[in-house]
Amino acid sequence: MAPVMISASFLRFSPLLLAASGLVLFGAGCPTDGNSDTDAGSQVDSGGDAGDGSTTDEDGGNDASADGSTSNACTNNPCANGATCSLDGTGGALCACVNGYTGALCDSPCSTTGTHCASVGACDQSTGSPVSCGGCEAGYHGATCESTCSTDGTECSTVTTCAQNDGSVTACGGCNLGYFGTTCDSTCSTSGTHCTSVGSCAQSTGAATECLACEDGYYGTTCDSACSSTNTHCEGVDSCDLVTGVPTQCTGCDDGFYGISCANTCSTSGTNCDAVGACDQATGHATACTACDDGYYGDTCTSSCSTTGTHCTSVTSCDQGTGDALSCGGCDSGFVGKTCTKTHFTSCKDLYAEGHTTDGVYEIDPDGPSNGAEPFSVFCLQESHGGGWTLISNRRADNTNTEACGTNLREFFKNGCGAPTAITASDSYALTLAQRVSIPFDDMAVVQYLAGVEDTDDAYIVLGMGTDPFPDTNASTNTAVDGTCDIDGANCDTTDVYWKYIGDYWFHSAQCLSGSSGAATYRGNYGLCDDGADNLGDSPVYPASRLYGDRNGYAETKLWGHTNGAQAYQERIFVR
Repeated sequence: MAPVMISASFLRFSPLLLAASGLVLFGAGCPTDGNSDTDAGSQVDSGGDAGDGSTTDEDGGNDASADGSTSNACTNNPCANGATCSLDGTGGALCACVNGYTGALCDSPCSTTGTHCASVGACDQSTGSPVSCGGCEAGYHGATCESTCSTDGTECSTVTTCAQNDGSVTACGGCNLGYFGTTCDSTCSTSGTHCTSVGSCAQSTGAATECLACEDGYYGTTCDSACSSTNTHCEGVDSCDLVTGVPTQCTGCDDGFYGISCANTCSTSGTNCDAVGACDQATGHATACTACDDGYYGDTCTSSCSTTGTHCTSVTSCDQGTGDALSCGGCDSGFVGKTCTKTHFTSCKDLYAEGHTTDGVYEIDPDGPSNGAEPFSVFCLQESHGGGWTLISNRRADNTNTEACGTNLREFFKNGCGAPTAITASDSYALTLAQRVSIPFDDMAVVQYLAGVEDTDDAYIVLGMGTDPFPDTNASTNTAVDGTCDIDGANCDTTDVYWKYIGDYWFHSAQCLSGSSGAATYRGNYGLCDDGADNLGDSPVYPASRLYGDRNGYAETKLWGHTNGAQAYQERIFVR
């Protein structure tokens, strides 16, 4: 650093101070007070000798002191902080500062203020401006840290520090997508991940923090979640949305769905399918139908039902697998039934099984064609209480409770009465004994109608009759049965239940007595009894608490010719 000259005027001290410091100012033209004489009695003579005995040459050389020593402006070194003092051409002191200090006497430290230096190595002695820095603030480089660190030629998004001498990056504040490392010189890798492309990774470790694409079957920011078929119609998932995980490619669809993500419902459009079970994932074309339109069969319902090998005049539906007729549009002469395989119907139950499920009058031939009894018409109850019930009698609503045919119940049930097309509350109707016994059946139902409305509370079924309930006799009969249930086959009683019938005269209905009155007042009755066969005296009446109501004091029976205010109700008896 260039030395600074210290002039005589700069070192204007009192004589005592000068004397004490040993500094001698040269130059006769420089008195301390402006006079030729010195203060306090000291003087410089014309020859330059000081009044205290020391002398300084006019040319600034050192004069010897009274004790023989010499002195000058640097003798007591006015420069601070280790600075070097030297004399200028006029004998003044010049200070040369060591690095880190500034000022005429080097008494001020160099400052980083207003710079990007971390510390200042050296600065201009006059101005204090740094000429070399001992290090730069983050983001700067150069001798005086005046240059900004640059990302040019790197994969850094920002630069934290760079080499002071050449600006080469030493630490990045972040990396461009796809790079990591202290200086972002390493490429993010898919290794150990389900990523096919990595957008960004942790700068310190390289661990993926965002993937641009995933391997098939994975999704998520770092592709660490497996695609799932949950809540979808996919059987398996090949790929799914990177963000949501919603399938974008399925390996197969649940039955009834198709499409790349199985979001479409298989359609019957353009097919003979009534319902489609499965379809081609790509096209949606049916590959399996769960049911066919009438007249078609096959896996995809492309084959037409055929009358070949049947007695059908046309086939309305057939088995989807085999093509065998399930229902015919008509039968060849001499054949009946849903599939025209029968030559006759034996009962309403038979008709019901063959698809005739509407209430109405049908023809049956219980013993078959050319086997004795001719076919006859019956009324079938097909729409309630399970269907398949054949009506064997309809007793009209009348307070006298007599029927239009016969003189007693025996004749009414033996000879028959009326027609199955006339069974209103004012009609009497019964099959003949021969017709009745020709019909196969197990159970019997007794149903009452009050003012034309079915009395379901008192209607009941007799289970397991096993024989004709109305035999051709005037005597009292008792038939043990399997039990009795309400009209819909529930709430059953199967303990000591009997069916009692008398074709003429009557038994006391309230007690189910086994004997006949022998009187001609009432000409027959029937009903349920409990222990009625033996009449052991243990209250054989079938009580109301045993399932059914009392119906005005006459438990489950309708007397022939009962008067005295008996309730007028219509009663029908069916078998099945």
